[in-house]
Amino acid sequence: MIEEGECDFTLDEAQKAVCQCLSVAMGDHSLLSFITSDSLDLLPNYFIDLLMRAATSNDDYRQTLSLAVKLNVSSALKTVNLGSLFNDEQFENILVDALCYDYRIDVVDALLDSHPYLHVTPRLLMRWLDNVVDLDFFNIVVVGQCLGYSNKLTTFGEDFANNMDSLFFRLSGGFSNLFPVDYFSQPNPTKDRSKSMQILALWALCLNQVEVVKCIWAHSPEPMPLALVMSRIAKSLAFEGREYFFYEERLKRLAHYLTNAACNLLDEAYKSAPKPAYLTLCQKLSNFNRLTMTRLAYEVIYILSIYFLSQKLIIDK
Repeated sequence: MIEEGECDFTLDEAQKAVCQCLSVAMGDHSLLSFITSDSLDLLPNYFIDLLMRAATSNDDYRQTLSLAVKLNVSSALKTVNLGSLFNDEQFENILVDALCYDYRIDVVDALLDSHPYLHVTPRLLMRWLDNVVDLDFFNIVVVGQCLGYSNKLTTFGEDFANNMDSLFFRLSGGFSNLFPVDYFSQPNPTKDRSKSMQILALWALCLNQVEVVKCIWAHSPEPMPLALVMSRIAKSLAFEGREYFFYEERLKRLAHYLTNAACNLLDEAYKSAPKPAYLTLCQKLSNFNRLTMTRLAYEVIYILSIYFLSQKLIIDK
């Protein structure tokens, strides 16, 4: 029996020795490792790291990264070139897995960072819809109440895309082509990242996935105008869903967040470079009725005031 103080090796050395003994039957890539009890929260990270080191083929890497998405381990996604590992359909699959859950927001961020030319397909939106946890807001408020559908959405066709574009036109107070049909129907997928992020963010908004909306919005090349328009839409949807307190409050908070975010962006831009910031306000925005930022901000605020005044009068009656 070894008495206390007689050991001439450390705990770390003992762990390595045990790993070496057990790895004899495991080949060159050991999946055995030790972590301290206070690092249990990082267990998924350790697990994915071991699998990445043990991977010997592209299939191994794809399977490991797909698991990383499910475990919300974003660090693994940032260490490889996803474009060389995943084709468009495969990338779409892991993106859907990430988008369906708010707690996977870190991997959503990493995936959007890695794919600058993402094209949003009807299949992606429908798979996202089919796998999202809470469908009540979409089915009851968006599809049933706003669009007047009597049944749940089962297919994404041209008529539905037209209806959604018309709905966003109404909810935004007159901004057209926010959900353009020709984006989905054109033979050659567009590389317009602004439009792709806009469509993804609007779909997330209809699913009432507030944190996902924020993440997607942050990846838009046109964050200020998109924030203002989406703030307007979020407030309109909050009113449409006013019978459901939880949904209404979430959307109101989101609208407030987006408005403040747009103001903060402009403030920071002006502090760092006043002249370019001013010029940005004067440029016409092709995705937003060709308005300038100043005109867009004015119209959004004006429309909001008129809209909610009219709704208050309707309620009072």
